[in-house]
This record gives sequence, structure tokens and C-alpha cells, in this order.
Amino acid sequence: MEDKIALLSDIIVLVFDLVIYAKLTKLKKDNLVYRTIMHIGCVSLFVFYILGTQVFHLAASVASFVCITVPSFTLFWILSAYKDARFFVTFCFVDTVTLVIAFFARAAGVFAGPLGGIISCIFAFLLFLIIYLKCRPYFSRYRVLLESVQDGWGVLMISTILIYALMVFASAYPKPLVERMEYVPVYVLISLTVISFYVVFIVTLFQKKRLYDLNIQLQNEKKWHKIAYQDTLTGMKNRTAYLEKINELERALDKENTVYAMVIDLDNFKKINDTLGHHVGDITLKKAADFLKNIFCGDDYEIFRIGGDEFAVIALNVPKEILEQKIDFMNSSDNNSEIGCTFSSGYAVVNLEQNNAMENAFIRADRAMYDEKSRKKSLTHV
Repeated sequence: MEDKIALLSDIIVLVFDLVIYAKLTKLKKDNLVYRTIMHIGCVSLFVFYILGTQVFHLAASVASFVCITVPSFTLFWILSAYKDARFFVTFCFVDTVTLVIAFFARAAGVFAGPLGGIISCIFAFLLFLIIYLKCRPYFSRYRVLLESVQDGWGVLMISTILIYALMVFASAYPKPLVERMEYVPVYVLISLTVISFYVVFIVTLFQKKRLYDLNIQLQNEKKWHKIAYQDTLTGMKNRTAYLEKINELERALDKENTVYAMVIDLDNFKKINDTLGHHVGDITLKKAADFLKNIFCGDDYEIFRIGGDEFAVIALNVPKEILEQKIDFMNSSDNNSEIGCTFSSGYAVVNLEQNNAMENAFIRADRAMYDEKSRKKSLTHV
């Protein structure tokens, strides 16, 4: 009778072990074929275990290792999507928790006799059922953890393997722990320590998952920020970024800052588009943008593409002489010939005493730019 109860207890434990591990395993291919192979393999392991204990009369610990532990390790290794530290962590984690619960179920049977053994089997079954039902929402989350958390598994693997080896050694050497009941308090203390470690381990994993999710969110925000504030053709900041910068400076400027607003326009750009095509026009714009970014570079300048062939520059605390030198360089015929067009520009200093100082400065700069365009056209017609 006691042997039958012990076998029933072992079967309950092994069923729990395989069911939980099957739920936590991330399959290489999550399809019907792989799930069928996994389920058939698990059922086959039970058949081998019963044959080993009932037909070949192997000791329960030997049959468990030979017929369950090694084959299940091989089965899940073949089917698992991860054949690295994540696999060993999961395997040792499930086996360790199962080992602890199995011992307490067996110990209850030893203390209370056959009736206690039956009660312990019922208790173990109910406990496993409660764990399974309560943890169901977390199985899929754990599989997501396996996929999303990439670092830290190596150290965890070493710890879980050492803990698993300790629990097996403590329960089996020099003879089964159920035959050394005076050591049960020590084993209880070790078990509680192990469980607390795994609680910390799981919490740490979920924290890593939160960091992973936050990083994904940050990357998405950066992507949308780039779409919202960057011109796709030239890589410059766009008109939205320009308007936001103006509003920011309107609130932050003080008399200690000297700010120049500058507007730049390509000459005869419409003619390039009409005669050579928009493709050549786009190439010209990109060349012009790269050229301007090289001139107005550094923390003292911000440059924007605010229209088709129109650019804006904000220069903060730059001497007027330096700004004019850059404008002269921009208008150099040697540089313009490489781009394929010339520039017209105008600039104005921001007057903080005016309302909408930044906007007014750009209006004056824009007017100065069109004055230069008109001057160039009048010279051409002379």
C-alpha cells in the first residue's frame, strides 16, 4: 500500500513538473506539430517511469532521473527556441521547486503513515493545482521575458544549477532525506532560502522587462520625434522644429543674449525644377543643405528647412563680423558652382524690446533676403 501511495505521489509531482515546464518553454516553432511532439513526449516519459518502477523495479529516485529528468531535458532542449543559459535557468528553476514540494509531500506520508500518505497526495495535488491556476497569467509573460531580456542569464544559470545540485545532494546524501527526518528543519530552512532567491530572481526579471519596454517606448518616441521634427529630404530640422524653437526663445531670451535671425533662399530654384526635373532639384537641395550645415555648424547655430528651397538660421551670441564672414563664404562663386545654384540671404538682430521679437526679426531678415534677390535680378537685366 505504501509503495502505491509513494508511486501516486511521485506521479503527481512529475505531472506538475512537466506541465509547468511545458507552459514555460518557448518553442522553436509555436505550431501544432511542435506542441503535439511535446505532449506525446511528456506522456511517453510517464510510461517509461511506470515501467521502470513497476516492471524493472528501479528505485523511485533512479527511475525519476533516468526516465524523467534526462529524457525531459533532452526533449525540451530539442524543442526549445533557446539553447543557452535561459534554458538551464528555466529547467533548474522548475525542477528545484518541484523537488521541494515533493519532499514535503513524501515527508507528510512518513510522519502520518498510509492515511497521511493519501492525505499528502491530495494536498500535493491541490497545491499544484492552485499554483498552476494562480500562475497561468504569468506563463506567457515568462516566455516574453525569455525573448525580451537578453542579459544577466549567465549568472542566473550558474546560481540555479548550484542551487539545484545543493537541493538534490541535501535530499539524497548519504541516504534519502525521508530516512533522516531529524534534518527536516534544516531542509525547510534551505528550501525557504531557495524560494526567496527565486522570488528575487523573478522580480528582477520583470524589472528588466519593464526597462526593456521603456527602452522600446523611448525608441518609438525618438522615431516619431524624428518624423515630426526632421525634414526627410535634407535631414535638417523642419518647419515644426523651427516654430517650436522660436517659441522657446521668445520665453527664454534676455538682454545678455545676442540673437541673429537669418533667412536663406536658393536663386532660380524653380527654373532647375522646370528645366532639369524634380529629381535634379532634390539633389540640388540636398547639396545646398549639406553645404549650409557645414557653414553654420556648432552649438551657436541652428539651421532649419522651413519651405521648399528656403532655410532659416538662428545664431546665438555670435559676433556680427563672424556671421558676415560665413555669409561671404556661402556666396563664394567657387562653392556655388559645386552646388549648381547661388544663395540669397538676409539677417536681422533680435530686438528684445519688440513684441514677438523673434518673429519680427525673421520678418526683417526675410525682407532683407528679398531685397537682395531683387538687387541680383536688376543687375542681371542691366
